[in-house]
Amino acid sequence: MNLSVPATLQRLGLMGLLALVLAACGANADTPSSAAQSPQAARAPTATDLLDWAEATYPDLFPGHPANQIWAPYTYRYYESGATKNYLGVTTDGHVYAMGTLVDGGGLAYVAPLSSFACRIFPADCATTVPGTTTVAVGSGGSTAAVLCDYSASLLNSVLNLMSTSAIACTGSQRTFTGTGVPDHAPGTFPNANNPTAISSQNVRFTTTVNPAVITTGSVAVDHILGYAKNSVKFDPSTAESYQNQGIWKIEALNQTYFRFGTDSSNAHVQPNGAYHYHGMPEGLITLQNKGTGMTLVGFAVDGFPIYARYGYTVAGNAASGTKVMSSSWRLKTTPSTGRPATSTVAMGTFTQDYEYVAGLGDLDECNGRVGVTPEFPSGIYHYYITDSFPYIQRCVKGTAASTTGG
Repeated sequence: MNLSVPATLQRLGLMGLLALVLAACGANADTPSSAAQSPQAARAPTATDLLDWAEATYPDLFPGHPANQIWAPYTYRYYESGATKNYLGVTTDGHVYAMGTLVDGGGLAYVAPLSSFACRIFPADCATTVPGTTTVAVGSGGSTAAVLCDYSASLLNSVLNLMSTSAIACTGSQRTFTGTGVPDHAPGTFPNANNPTAISSQNVRFTTTVNPAVITTGSVAVDHILGYAKNSVKFDPSTAESYQNQGIWKIEALNQTYFRFGTDSSNAHVQPNGAYHYHGMPEGLITLQNKGTGMTLVGFAVDGFPIYARYGYTVAGNAASGTKVMSSSWRLKTTPSTGRPATSTVAMGTFTQDYEYVAGLGDLDECNGRVGVTPEFPSGIYHYYITDSFPYIQRCVKGTAASTTGG
């Protein structure tokens, strides 16, 4: 294959775009992408398909929509915006190459066969899920009936002098949570200066399916309760507060200083009815599971898929690959949304709308989930993660939600 390139390309320091595409495909900087492990879509992507996909998925690195250019054997596009000077191209025999200014160095960088991107470019065409990626096929799922279907716990929370009881039972196609909603770990002090309500016992009863299935290539928004933890405490990441109570700019519970919610070390606080609930990483619950850096199943979502906390396998489809902290694919916007209150008054990160999803930025999809194996599901299943950064607990689901407003 002819690997020579124009002199204008050679002067750019040619490793930039490689880092981007390899990150998207889960490879490292020293080897061609492992994207070829994905199943093939019905359609074979063209060079234009690949370039359009890269622009849509990574607009910061591939800004605009320049015309295709031909320099045999490459069909390529040149992206220039400020300091960004990047090239992405495909050879006539179907191989992807990259150049750019994002990483120091020089030389033409091989990425992967064009065919290996088929399920990323045309995810709906794929007949199966893509192991080790966040691409999920409609209809994929699996039974959870062998996991936490005969679970019960009851203990006195000595800090609260309240009984923490919880039970999970499966009957037919249904999974039912019952309990008091009282944490089985030490909570923070409630009431406190920023949260005026004491924790009280609740009557928790919530039912979902033991046969979850992905129903959309997009997502189903859930307004409040995303699921329940093993201890019957609900996962409820959103808040009812908004800027000047106008109901438009929704205030986040965590990692902002504009409005104090009085959350404790388990990223939880108390609603006016006395319901203790998690807005983020349930540290006390995780500690009780005693899994260390192992994968920790903490509960189930309203669509029936399992929820894990913080750690996942380094390679989603390989239980022998070790674990790592899962990273979300959401980030703080670089430019405030139109009509947003001034950042001089309300800092970025205060509102839910201050964040944006960038496919491939982290390990997870827009609902903080992915397909992969877990200790409880060694054959693989779609599952969610609670992460240390936004959205913390996912704000949407991929399956049929038993409720989209609350449990």
